Amino acid sequence: MALVWLHHFNRMTSHLSPLSLLTTLFLLTVLIQGGSAQCPWEDEPETELQSTCICSYNTANELSIQCNDLTSYPLFKATLNKYVSKVPLDLLYINNSAIRNINENTFNGVLIKNLQLSHCRINSITPNAFRHLDFTLKHLNLQENDIEQIPVEAFRHLKNLTLIDLSKNKIGKIPDDAFSTLNNLVTLKLSDNNLTLYKNSFRGLELSLKNLNLKNTKLKSVPECIKGLKSLTFLDLAQNLLTQLPGNNMGIFKNLNSLTALNLERNILQELNENAFLGVEDTLSSLSLLNNLLTEFPTKAISTLKELRVSESLFPHTLLPFHHFQVISVYFTLL
Repeated sequence: MALVWLHHFNRMTSHLSPLSLLTTLFLLTVLIQGGSAQCPWEDEPETELQSTCICSYNTANELSIQCNDLTSYPLFKATLNKYVSKVPLDLLYINNSAIRNINENTFNGVLIKNLQLSHCRINSITPNAFRHLDFTLKHLNLQENDIEQIPVEAFRHLKNLTLIDLSKNKIGKIPDDAFSTLNNLVTLKLSDNNLTLYKNSFRGLELSLKNLNLKNTKLKSVPECIKGLKSLTFLDLAQNLLTQLPGNNMGIFKNLNSLTALNLERNILQELNENAFLGVEDTLSSLSLLNNLLTEFPTKAISTLKELRVSESLFPHTLLPFHHFQVISVYFTLL
């Protein structure tokens, strides 16, 4: 059995990026802890699925299926509908397979809690693609595909979703009200897309969204649509093109009453005015400014953050006004 797992692991990880490799390692750990098992089609002649998929049951007797390098997705769909219909699926993970289109019959009769279709060249999602998963689907991961626009209609009825990952696609615009019906959405990952965000792109998520990843999305300014996300605790704006944080009356962080962590690494910030963090003075405890163009410590801006932890290891002691801080860990570098 160990040799079989090793064979699958080598096949599945040979082409993966470090981040994807970590994800796969985590998923494999979950499967191994749950105990491997025969797939429902194990005794049938679908030999390709036997060599490309592994299965496991968790303690709640929910099935997990993980497949890599599927050459016949139609065969997999037919097999899924034949053997897994009405069977509770904790996880369906398909990687590095040419799915391309998700149509309305894809998951008909299948009860899936966590769905990950990554590196599958998906470029089309029909409005009713997830219609049969309305009440079961909680996590939807579609990273590393060819999706060009948010499938608003396909998402509209997934009211139990708590996580959406659309990282590393080809998404351009996030329209107003794109996620407005997803009242339980906690985590939204949009990193590594070339995004245009509008004023109400995140409307409807004000009371639920806690984690928002906009890393490497080519943003030139902090998007106005984050205003009002009262439950947001972590905001990742790293690796963008930010030159400044609007202060004074702009109040870009105003009403972010729960924000505790802000990542601004690898932008082109040159200075921070004293009102840069207006609105999060009483909540922000973790701030990263690594690899920007700051030439001096932003004393006035940082001193307004009452709960901030500052690290003394990443910049000269003589430049740190430590009398402003009660606790010691900001990640910061000087040119």
